[in-house]
Amino acid sequence: MSLRKEIKNNAKRCLYTNWGKAISIVLLGTAIYLLFSITEVLAAMLMGIAPYEDVGFLGYALDNVPNVSIMSMALTAAISMGTFLVITPLNLGITGWYWKLSDGESEDILNIFHCFANGRMFCRSLWLNINIALRCLLWAVLLFSVPVAVIVYCAFFVPPSLPSVLGGIFGWILAAAATAGLALTVGRYFLARYCLLDGETKVRAAIKKSVHATKGARDEILIFHLSYTGWFLLGLLVIPWLYVKPYYDTSCVLYARYLLEREERRTQLALYCPPEEEIQPEQEPPANPEEPAAEELEEPFAPTEDNPFATRTFDVQDFHKNTEE
Repeated sequence: MSLRKEIKNNAKRCLYTNWGKAISIVLLGTAIYLLFSITEVLAAMLMGIAPYEDVGFLGYALDNVPNVSIMSMALTAAISMGTFLVITPLNLGITGWYWKLSDGESEDILNIFHCFANGRMFCRSLWLNINIALRCLLWAVLLFSVPVAVIVYCAFFVPPSLPSVLGGIFGWILAAAATAGLALTVGRYFLARYCLLDGETKVRAAIKKSVHATKGARDEILIFHLSYTGWFLLGLLVIPWLYVKPYYDTSCVLYARYLLEREERRTQLALYCPPEEEIQPEQEPPANPEEPAAEELEEPFAPTEDNPFATRTFDVQDFHKNTEE
């Protein structure tokens, strides 16, 4: 059985007697998110701000564009900020609830709000998301700068011809490669939020630990997420999302535990360095001048027929092995 299948099976086992709580958490989180959306709509109605403008004057929604007036943008920014300040710590609390569930502890669903009672965890959850977002943005700019430059140059600065078409195709191929590279890069930060759950790890240390622990496994992390594509498409029907979200979150927690424990075992391994041999005192020359001195022997403690147990260091296993012989 592959690792992904084993993780998914274990996720189902963890949720076997906790589906009620998991579904309640999904409904609670969705309700909080919808509350902000409804608040924005009501505020726009009270202030007389239209969310969209009919630029084509055709009466169809397809020719509508978002309203970019100062009041509309200010309202959207305020609601977005409030959503960020509430949803981000809430998501970390939900992650902690699933982490405890993977330990066999079924906590009360109200524990998902524990980040709001802990100022340190509240700030760290926000700062972690800001850090990761900025890092991903910088990686995106770095990876997509060349493909976008090629596409724009071929589309606007080269006359329509075969070279411009080939250049555009080449640019889109580079864009596809950059998308794959960005997806692999985002996997560097997969474990960061799980590293914060101990309450002691700082944001920078969590990101550094995540980058180190995911080294060599980022392609596997990407494949792991892509294996849920069918479930995500099914979740678009709304009702199946009540099953997909807990299933996916629990699987992610189990996979994160596996990667972190593997990294912990790997960092604890150390090469065995045998103790330095004690300096032997100078020995007197042998009575028999024909007998070679101890320093001239290639293996002064090598086994012989007279003494088969003479070894450099005493080993119980070798002792019993030699005794049986």
